[in-house]
Amino acid sequence: MAKPLSHILSFLTALILLLSSSISAQSRSNIPVGNSLSAIINGSSWLSPSGDFAFGFHQYLKHTNLFLLAIWYAKIPDTIVWYANEGNPVPQGSSVTITTNEGLILSDPQGSNLWNTSSDLNGNVVSYGFMSDTGNFILTSSSHSKPVWQSFEHPTDTLLPTQLMNIEGTVDSRLSETNFTKGRFQLRLQQDGNAVLNVMDRTIYWPDAQPYFASDTWIPPNQGKQLIYNVSGHMYIVAEDGTILYNFIPDKTIVVSTRDYYQRVTLNFYGVLTWYYHPKKFTQNNGVGWSKMYSTTGNICSVGCGFNSLCSYDDVAQSVGCDCPPNYSLIDPTDKYGSCKPDFQLLEDDGKDGIFVEYNLVPLQNTKFDKCDKRFLGVTEEQCKSSCLGDRFCAVVTWVRDTCCKYKPLFSCGYHDSNVRETAWLKVGNGTYSTVHSPS
Repeated sequence: MAKPLSHILSFLTALILLLSSSISAQSRSNIPVGNSLSAIINGSSWLSPSGDFAFGFHQYLKHTNLFLLAIWYAKIPDTIVWYANEGNPVPQGSSVTITTNEGLILSDPQGSNLWNTSSDLNGNVVSYGFMSDTGNFILTSSSHSKPVWQSFEHPTDTLLPTQLMNIEGTVDSRLSETNFTKGRFQLRLQQDGNAVLNVMDRTIYWPDAQPYFASDTWIPPNQGKQLIYNVSGHMYIVAEDGTILYNFIPDKTIVVSTRDYYQRVTLNFYGVLTWYYHPKKFTQNNGVGWSKMYSTTGNICSVGCGFNSLCSYDDVAQSVGCDCPPNYSLIDPTDKYGSCKPDFQLLEDDGKDGIFVEYNLVPLQNTKFDKCDKRFLGVTEEQCKSSCLGDRFCAVVTWVRDTCCKYKPLFSCGYHDSNVRETAWLKVGNGTYSTVHSPS
């Protein structure tokens, strides 16, 4: 439903953005074509007029010989808000140069072109670069013209106040906390105007995944046209006429002032879209860090962890936790959000070569699963559990109010929470093998 006074709010937002842009343009320091930066320890960067943001080479994970071409908060340690080269670090001695025909060119120490902005210039030539106080790095064809390229139109995992996202715009999570390459989750403003959070690595994780969050702004005639993260810290979807269709932050949530606090919205590598704030008045040594203001999780535990795993959500920390169930372990020990594998003979191999695995059922307290593979009505709990033991394609079983649900191997992650009153039963091999099939 449209918000009251939405037209006025949209007009005021546009006016504030225009005034902010005008003020920044008056005080900015242009960086002419031909200027460059080098990837070295304690190297130079291009600062915004206020000194809040820096563009340049940020040391990668404290390694002395790897750097990320990025934009970061210059006054806050290690808070990167944008990165180039698909998040891939470059070796010491690499450089970035502003050029006339290709814009930004990232080169390795041997001079090979690793990344550039030429495909986005649409034939325009570049005269200047500029790091704005909003965190937007801009290339223009003259000191007074409109941008021909800007980082705001190519977000990575973070949005900043005054940033807009048009139809088919995306924000992608990192692969992990320390790996900046594209991860599993994406925020997209779809062609139909619906903003969704989705899992992208479907070939490995979720072949038929549905969005775990949707703004429901696709219904004609007022469909979503633009996502706006305004200068006051609110983020919403607007229709073509400026009507606010969906506000990401609920009305009762206290939104801190962008005058006194830095703000950002980041799609974390575990799939939670989170609003952060940080006081502008602080010292480097007083221990002040980023605080969480709000999170959009949707049904994150339906997709937040890999196959054969258990998901939990911490309301206080606003974070997702993933664990392997008993007798299962991570396929990739370095990816704690990844899929798990059984530590016993694969269930689907039961009976191969005339050898049968004997199983037990392990209770998973306060755990439930979605997307039941086989459903049976009017059975007792014991009949339900026995049926799973005798079914080589059953890996997990639940029984609720005379309804039995069986789940196949490679089951989607279960949801574990103290408020869940259900118990799931996990079938695990007990280490015994026989030539006679014994379901019990």
